[in-house]
Amino acid sequence: MIHVHKTECESTQDLAVKLSKEYEQDDILVSCEMQLSGEGQRGKEWFSADQSLAVSFSTWASDIFALSSLEMAVLTRQFIEETFNVQTKLKWPNDIFTKDRKKCAGILIQSSNDKLIVGIGVNLFQKERPSHLNQLGSLFSEQQNIDNEKISRKLRDYITNNRMPSNIIAQQWERHCLHLNQEVKVVETDCSYRGTFKGVGEQGQALVELDGKTVELFSASLIIDPL
Repeated sequence: MIHVHKTECESTQDLAVKLSKEYEQDDILVSCEMQLSGEGQRGKEWFSADQSLAVSFSTWASDIFALSSLEMAVLTRQFIEETFNVQTKLKWPNDIFTKDRKKCAGILIQSSNDKLIVGIGVNLFQKERPSHLNQLGSLFSEQQNIDNEKISRKLRDYITNNRMPSNIIAQQWERHCLHLNQEVKVVETDCSYRGTFKGVGEQGQALVELDGKTVELFSASLIIDPL
């Protein structure tokens, strides 16, 4: 495996994609101490906290490709709990929130050749957060003594060694869902509305109840109400 660790990096995801094309036969892992231009879902910018973990690595897709995103979220949540002893919850499709409904981690998935490039950003500690990011959180309330290079490799190895069969991914994801059977705001390209989140389907789609009918969502954004 090729592991590149940097003090600063514009985007671990961009570098991992680049390396996966240059070294097609090798597994790729990219990590850094400070990510300057992190990426989020649907082209959104990822805000890096004062102390954060930024890692991207190559792996294989789930048997049902669309479930890969949910599987990575489930395994990352498990890793956080087992490694840091911090309880977190999942927001569809692959955001990780603290128990007080603050986003502390996000996942970005891209395809590169026959590989899946998984980017994971975890906010470990944030002294102050921008006022416009009121749902931003972190795992810890104070600075931690963490070796990012070692923990990045540990995270990648944990996910690689604990891949799940596709028939249990949705069930495992729902077990830790932050907003199951709760009202959420759905934002699509040309409209927004409120409905009740009822779970995920066989392809990882969100199931939202609206006016007594279940709507299947594959690419919308969900907004949850704060506490």
